[in-house]
Amino acid sequence: MRSAHACVSAAGEQHDCSRVAEDAEEALNAYAIPLAPVRIASRVVYIRSLADGKGVPEFAPHGPAAREIAELFNFISQYGGK
Repeated sequence: MRSAHACVSAAGEQHDCSRVAEDAEEALNAYAIPLAPVRIASRVVYIRSLADGKGVPEFAPHGPAAREIAELFNFISQYGGK
């Protein structure tokens, strides 16, 4: 289960962080840490929800960030302590 995803620029909502993602993947691979096959993009809604005292699924439940968090939660729930 070795996979990493980079976020890309789209509609001003996400920021290009592919190099950061590549560096993180390289560092984690050095320690044989499994990577989640889930893309978490850098989105303004993460900051807005925090400022409102809510999680993204509460703040914007039908948006792409809420789907990202749900996918990560599902992966972690299924992965368990493996």
